[in-house]
Amino acid sequence: IPLVVVVVWGALRVGFGGDDHSEAGFLRQGFVRDESAALRPQVNLSPQEREMVDRIQKEYDWKERLPETKMCLDGLKVLYNKTKPEKRRKRFLETFWKSGPNPWVISEEGLEEHFSGFDSKGFSIWFAEQSHHDNLDRFTAEEMLQEFFVRMEPFKKWSFGIMGLFEPRNTENVQQSSELKGLWIFRGVDSIPPVIVSGCSLVQRYRWSKANLRNRTHIRRINALLCNEDVEGMTPSILKSFCV
Repeated sequence: IPLVVVVVWGALRVGFGGDDHSEAGFLRQGFVRDESAALRPQVNLSPQEREMVDRIQKEYDWKERLPETKMCLDGLKVLYNKTKPEKRRKRFLETFWKSGPNPWVISEEGLEEHFSGFDSKGFSIWFAEQSHHDNLDRFTAEEMLQEFFVRMEPFKKWSFGIMGLFEPRNTENVQQSSELKGLWIFRGVDSIPPVIVSGCSLVQRYRWSKANLRNRTHIRRINALLCNEDVEGMTPSILKSFCV
């Protein structure tokens, strides 16, 4: 296993000339993760530095355990963006659930990036539902979604998401209130990436459940969310995609 520089500023602080408490600074200096997978600090760490060390170590370990995949998440995002909502039920879903490259998906570098269907061995699908069922208005919902997406920006290479404000189709049903819900596709199969859980506190606003791809109800719900359709008797009045 190659040596991997992992962390912090300490005894080398003077030699490098000044303090750098950014994550990049921690990555550049001080600690080495060796073949025994042990971090060997050369100086005493403050609680804030130790927290940063632990977070970076957790992210590194998660990346090391990721299963291999040939699925191109960027290809999925381009395919989703290029497909008009009214054509997603036909064009997008057929490609999403079946193998077979889609040659008109082009990367920014001008090279073809084939999206050959969803890979359940390298990625997982998660449902997100608002934890507290406050009856949200459109303005508040827009603000909450915008804030969530901004906070998720650093983790875009591991995630794709669709979130919206869903309102009861039957306005006479007083037991249902409007709520935020959606789905996310994350790299890895066992859990939401720990780097996201530790780096974006807003994930705690939602209840998360992993989709069972052998469950027909879950598949129908995934398809409806991908196609901007009603979900479980509720209609999307706002629907946004985290597709950057």
